[in-house]
Amino acid sequence: MSIRHCVAVDLGASSGRVMLASYQPGPRALTLREIHRFTNSLQKVDGFDCWDVDSLEGEIRRGLEKVCEQGILIDSIGIDTWG
Repeated sequence: MSIRHCVAVDLGASSGRVMLASYQPGPRALTLREIHRFTNSLQKVDGFDCWDVDSLEGEIRRGLEKVCEQGILIDSIGIDTWG
């Protein structure tokens, strides 16, 4: 079995990050690396605080591109958000 690569996207109240977890079955080993970190700022829209979804999507895509630039094939992606 080959190494499995999983990406985790963590969106917090003030920042976000794209992490890469790599699992090697034999000998068993799990590594976790931060690939990309970015700020998450609220915007006022019609008097309401809103996340800048377009910016978040762009930053997530940038993190995924950084993984792919390393020649890594992603097996799965998970996203966790705050709020």
